[in-house]
Amino acid sequence: MKKLFILCLVSILATFQSSGTRSHPERFSEMPSGARIQMMLVNGNDLGFLETCGTDQCATTTRWNVMTNTSPNRAVRNTATWKIILKNGQQRSLSYGDVVYLENQYVNSSNGPTYLETCGRSSCGGSLNLLGQNFSLSSTYNVVTDQSKNRANRQTAEWKLLPPSEDQMGTPVYYNSVVVFENMYNGGGNYLQICGVGETCGGGMANISVGPKRTVFSNWFVRAEIKEDLQTIALEKMNFVCWQPQRQKTASDRGRSGDCSGPQELHDQVRRQFGEALYQKFQEACKRHDACYASPWEKVGINNGQAQCDQQFYLDLRAACSGYGEVCYGYAQAYYGGVVFGGFIAFNNGQEWAEKYCSGVKR
Repeated sequence: MKKLFILCLVSILATFQSSGTRSHPERFSEMPSGARIQMMLVNGNDLGFLETCGTDQCATTTRWNVMTNTSPNRAVRNTATWKIILKNGQQRSLSYGDVVYLENQYVNSSNGPTYLETCGRSSCGGSLNLLGQNFSLSSTYNVVTDQSKNRANRQTAEWKLLPPSEDQMGTPVYYNSVVVFENMYNGGGNYLQICGVGETCGGGMANISVGPKRTVFSNWFVRAEIKEDLQTIALEKMNFVCWQPQRQKTASDRGRSGDCSGPQELHDQVRRQFGEALYQKFQEACKRHDACYASPWEKVGINNGQAQCDQQFYLDLRAACSGYGEVCYGYAQAYYGGVVFGGFIAFNNGQEWAEKYCSGVKR
């Protein structure tokens, strides 16, 4: 059941990606070469953003270890921000099947940018237990960053962008999409993945390698860079003066329904597994999320309001999970994935409501 839950989540995310989202370019625009991005593992558990932390000495030009971290901007150093660059140097939008370099944006005084690459055989892997389910993972090579895009002319820093389903090959890559990264060393056939948990550098979460099989641990959610302290900003920006109209047609008309949308079975599972107390905490998080969607982000010129609301929603859900164990965090990730991929209509409705009834002046 728990393994099925994880696989269903990935399927739901891929479905959102391949269906209605593309009609909303303001939320899901095509990703250009040179975009600054952040990559989060999509697998139903909280395993964080791909980042650099600590030095590596695999080769003379390698610089940093690679892992995941729960923070998208640890210590405000851009360690989890990557510039995605077409290998052929063209200035155009990216498509599935393109080969790219991934340039890490952490730069210190001793060196310039570095590039994601494979180097050295990996001993990481084996049995990984997440959400109460055991997974067997195999690894081929370690993943680090290197000062060279093409160390020893072996294509170790080249990555092919693959879609979650083969019928999407050749189609545009959009922001907020799922991407599988195939390393092109030795002709390809190894995929960027986590291979174990327990990394400690900088409060890290998971170890990274490439492996020969595509699994739920090689699906990466790719979004535009968000640098702000989301927890602070999302709460701050909600604090605007708004008026509730005297004649309110429906709750959804005002963008503040306070209900958790999504598959009813997901809500029922939370209730059955954790009880009424946690279920109500999740409902309260939903109410705050609705209020955030109905705050006048666009009216005051902020263009990433949905991302900030969604991130705050995730933080609220994680806080609610305190003391309930790792499985609860998996459900928090599922709710978060649902709003990231399917929340654009509700956010648009909230912005229309805010345009009518919010002043744009803070209380």
